[in-house]
Amino acid sequence: MISDPRSFQSSRLIAHCRTRSGMLMELAVLDLSLSGCMVERLAWAIRPEDHLMIRLPGLAFQPATILWVEPDTVGIVFDQPLYEPVMAHLLKDFRPRRSA
Repeated sequence: MISDPRSFQSSRLIAHCRTRSGMLMELAVLDLSLSGCMVERLAWAIRPEDHLMIRLPGLAFQPATILWVEPDTVGIVFDQPLYEPVMAHLLKDFRPRRSA
């Protein structure tokens, strides 16, 4: 996992999330692991245990489930974990914000 998700807020890694109702959201990935991710919430009306499809750059949509919801962030668990080489490729796209 990324050690400090706040340092990656300027990331260019975007997740496309499609709910069962068909709504598609483009959300910044704030943290990523083999088993899931944390994304920004924005005005997304979603609840724990809701199912969705998520697409990360260069990958096809895959099923996932909402694990938790906080005011600014959402935790998503992938139905199938990412392979380590795939995750390494995705992490190349993170652009850390410079500390002041």
